[in-house]
Amino acid sequence: MRNLFGPASVKNIISRVTGGSASWIDGKLVSTIPSASLHFLNPAGVMLGLNSSLDINGTFNLNTERYLKMSDAELLGSDISEDLYPHGIILDGTVGNAGKIGLQGPDYEIKTEYGRQVGANLFHSFEQFNILSGESAAFQEMIL
Repeated sequence: MRNLFGPASVKNIISRVTGGSASWIDGKLVSTIPSASLHFLNPAGVMLGLNSSLDINGTFNLNTERYLKMSDAELLGSDISEDLYPHGIILDGTVGNAGKIGLQGPDYEIKTEYGRQVGANLFHSFEQFNILSGESAAFQEMIL
């Protein structure tokens, strides 16, 4: 378990991984800071294991971007001149009591394994599951 704590005046917790390897989270992340959001950035990717869980009062942003643009136009992250791309997020368990999972930005899209673009509804090609807009589902392994 990793417990994040600090004064109530903290609104955002930012964790940026710079080692070049994907992160493996297989435990509980807890924040005792009221309403603080957690932003976790790792351009090499993030994997969430079966034992991973969150107890955070604010939002949770799991991101594979190279940098985070702050409101004052400052950048927090790695060299933005590098031609990097997000490597992905892997979930190895059940998404329970989940919020929205989505992509933000003009240059991103979700595709099925055969390259078809996914719209408001997601249908797996082997008909093992269907996710309609506004619904949720549990998976043993999920790659985004």
